[in-house]
Amino acid sequence: MFIGTLAISLLRNCILYKNRLAGIQLLYHSTTIRSTSPLAVETQNLSQNHQMEYPKIRRDETFVEELHGVKVPDPYRWLEDPDSEETKLFVEAQNSITVPYLEKCPARESIKNQLTELWNYPKYYCPFRRGSRYFFFLNSGLQNQSVLFVQDSLESEARIFLDPNTLSEDGTIAISGSAFSEDGEIYAYGLSSSGSDWITIHFKKVATGEDYPEVLEKVKFSSISWTHDHKGIFYGRYIDQTGKTDGTETSSNENQKLYYHRIGTPQSEDVLVVEFPDHPKWRIPVRVSDCGRFLLVSPFEYGFHDHLYIALLPWLWGQPIAASLELLTIVSCSSRKLCGVGGGLTILSAMI
Repeated sequence: MFIGTLAISLLRNCILYKNRLAGIQLLYHSTTIRSTSPLAVETQNLSQNHQMEYPKIRRDETFVEELHGVKVPDPYRWLEDPDSEETKLFVEAQNSITVPYLEKCPARESIKNQLTELWNYPKYYCPFRRGSRYFFFLNSGLQNQSVLFVQDSLESEARIFLDPNTLSEDGTIAISGSAFSEDGEIYAYGLSSSGSDWITIHFKKVATGEDYPEVLEKVKFSSISWTHDHKGIFYGRYIDQTGKTDGTETSSNENQKLYYHRIGTPQSEDVLVVEFPDHPKWRIPVRVSDCGRFLLVSPFEYGFHDHLYIALLPWLWGQPIAASLELLTIVSCSSRKLCGVGGGLTILSAMI
């Protein structure tokens, strides 16, 4: 994140200085007064000595897509394949222009030093209690990822519980979604790499810091919700996803399914509990109710939360979660508009 923000700042300021130089040159031609400041001179030299020649790009005139009955040419569709050799060569050619320009920018080092100084201070996040312990995130200053600390009591010394910075050499593996079991003894946490929306879910024993052996894969846009018996979680999974799951794929994700995972078992034994085959674009966020008796299911598409279902959890009467859950409709909108803003609306009241 630091590198990306820095690159954007550098490019913006280099362009700013280049535009400022153009203004200085205009002033010279109109009033015969020329600025001799070091910054103006350096920027002028940068502009004159680095001539940009944009790489030539192939147009594919044969590709035409029909959208709503209208034929739309898309001569650069081939660039949407990030793994093709032609795309890689084009990206390299672009970088050969951008990187040298940024490296020679006279403001580069001063901007870097200033940003480093501004960001280099400890950042504490709001503490919270789970079970009998207290947790908080802390970034010492310039760490790529904040570190999760734990305290056994308010008076005890804090110790590192999970440090994502140790999980990769470049510090790009981040915690992305997490939840403690109701008793605070197991920590379920998602890890994403290099900013990808895809995560893998891991489980850690809070008392010892030891990880459980199972890792849940093909997870994306998922909530993590524990049953109140502390035995498992509900999570969303794109089980039909083929090919890469690292964030560079260009295909859309469809048919998210909700699974129940029991701690200490392999993912292959997870139980499919909710799916909506007639709505392949739906995402399925869920939450176990505060009382622990119900699963609240609120699928949505295009950002519209138009539906709410509940399911009674069978563990309440001593039965394992071993099959699909029966959903009771609470709210259902018949259009993609928000409930109450046009479209049909069905509301079913239930004594819960």
